[in-house]
Amino acid sequence: MAPVGRDVVDVLDAEGVQKVVGIGHDCHTTSTRTSRAQTGSDWHGYWMFFARDDAHLKIEKNLVYPQSPDVWYEWLSPVGKTEEWIAANRTPGLPSWLSQEEYDTKRANLEKSGIKSQLNFYKAAVNNLSVEDDKQIPVEAYTIRKPALFIAATRDSACTAEHGKLSMKQYVPEAKIVELNTGHWVQMEATDRVNAVLDAWLEGLKLAA
Repeated sequence: MAPVGRDVVDVLDAEGVQKVVGIGHDCHTTSTRTSRAQTGSDWHGYWMFFARDDAHLKIEKNLVYPQSPDVWYEWLSPVGKTEEWIAANRTPGLPSWLSQEEYDTKRANLEKSGIKSQLNFYKAAVNNLSVEDDKQIPVEAYTIRKPALFIAATRDSACTAEHGKLSMKQYVPEAKIVELNTGHWVQMEATDRVNAVLDAWLEGLKLAA
């Protein structure tokens, strides 16, 4: 993940940006060292499938946007269940917060761009390909001492709220933590609430002062 971080810095430097508020989603917003043991757990069981060379050919359309977040506890997190879902061609329908028009647009964009390159993150994590790069990060840089906001989705089985809060406590001690009763796609499931939380936090930073 270290080279990815350097790419972001290079872009900001090239644009002459001096002050930045970064907003991200998922555990991909942090640089962590992931072991094979972690990917074989009931938390990241789907990583083993996503890291396969043929995964991009098999991923089905509705798994990522479940009608209920609880679907992921059964069909995404446990090892082997993701592929079982796809093999059975399960299509439970869309969640209430995602319109058919919006889904069709997302699907068309995905079919146009493909998902193969997006799955490289999982290959790198499962095979520990970023370990040597991450060793270049100074230990003192592990702790972020800047204002931060962490929105914890309490029904997310992929990036659990409890794990996120523990990470914030250890590495981002000044983070403000807000819990929302949603699944993984918190920014889509609770758009208004997420925006309200972000607006309030940004106003508190007094960036215009």
